[in-house]
This record gives sequence, structure tokens and C-alpha cells, in this order.
Amino acid sequence: MITTVPATAAECSKDQYAQFSYKEPIPLGNDSLHSVISRILECEIEIPSEINVYYNDGMSFGEVKGLLGDKMIIEEIGVYSGPYWVISEARTGQQFVTPTGDVEIALNAREPFALTMKTGRLPSVKYNPATQGVEPRVVGPAVTELLPDLRNQAALAVFNASAGLGGDPLQEITFRSEPAAASLWFDDSFKGETEKRFGIARSQLNTVKMTLEGYEECNSSHYRRVDTGYNVATITCEMKKQ
Repeated sequence: MITTVPATAAECSKDQYAQFSYKEPIPLGNDSLHSVISRILECEIEIPSEINVYYNDGMSFGEVKGLLGDKMIIEEIGVYSGPYWVISEARTGQQFVTPTGDVEIALNAREPFALTMKTGRLPSVKYNPATQGVEPRVVGPAVTELLPDLRNQAALAVFNASAGLGGDPLQEITFRSEPAAASLWFDDSFKGETEKRFGIARSQLNTVKMTLEGYEECNSSHYRRVDTGYNVATITCEMKKQ
């Protein structure tokens, strides 16, 4: 049973995180994973007011201002297709984007959630530059519009670290099929017809399969995964006729 968190709920303690356990994927409906977890824990997941970015030697580079998914990109020239972290450089105040795969999530470090460069240089291009020439750039929403997604990503990162799930993180996954209305299964447990959203451990994704009358079964060897953020993704089965 999922209970409602009071508006004045305190921040989650270490003991509350430690008590979290689940065996079945968590149905999300239209809610974010971190809001559902907060109701289960009966406390609020602490979200850092600033998400910092560090060089690989520990020196500060800047601050994360948003998370940019493919659907949010208005225009991009000559660069990798999202998702991106939007970063403000501390020295200049300029905004850049870098692919989420080019930086590491730093958990249980100096802050509950931070980014660290994998090398001594951040692969990046300008974001919403004042002068738009032909150089590589990404154009998208103002960072204020990106804040809700960023807070969700940060809360999910903090939860995975605080609950000790870093090695097998809980992920927010949307399951789809083409055509729609395929039966979604985790092992032999029926979870309804696509489209469905669940909080599910990375290790449990190997148990996913979709079935539809007149079509071949689609399992983890066949589905297509598109990451839209930190441990947030869409999994799609393109069903093949028998």
C-alpha cells in the first residue's frame, strides 16, 4: 500500500533509506519515480540546491542547470543527439551542453549528487548562444523550464546512493510496443498492456518480455532502449509478425 506524504514531511533519514526494499517493479502511473518512493518512505528525498560539476582532479568547473532530452531540443548543429546535461561554467557564466555519457555521476562524494569529468576536458558545445553562426550549438528551452526534470534526476540519484542501490540502481522506465497494447511481463508476472511505466532495478530488465497475438515474443534480446536521462529511459518492442 502506498501512503500519502504529508505536506510537512521531514527529509528522509539514513534509517528510512536503509529500510527500503522491494521485490516487484513499482507501478508509477503518471507520477515520477521519486515522488512515488517518497510516499512509500513517508519522507521527502533531499534534493541538493546546487548540482556541481568537477574536473577529474576534483577542481570545480561549474554548475548543472538542466537536463535536456531529445524531445526538448529545438535545434542542434553538428553535435550528438541528446540527452544532455546543461552546464553553466563558473568562470565565464556561459552555458554549455555535454552528453550524459561523457560525465560520471559522483555519488556518496562531497555532495549527494554531482558530476565528474571522465577526462581532463569536458566534451561540450554552446547552449542557446547569443550569436548563432555555423559553429556547433544546441538550442533548447530556457534553463528554468528544465528545472522539474533536473530535480527528478537529482532525487533519483540521491535515492540510489542513499539506499545503497548504486550497483543495481532503480530506474524509471516507460515500456512501449509497436503495435501498442502488447502484454507486458516480468518473468511470469503479467503487468498489463503497453504503454506502462515502472520503477525497476537494472538487473530486472533481463526478465522483461512482451507478447501480442499473431506476433513473435519480444524479450530483452530484442527491445530498443533510449535513455532520456540519468536512469530514465524508454524501452520499445517492435513486434514481428509470426
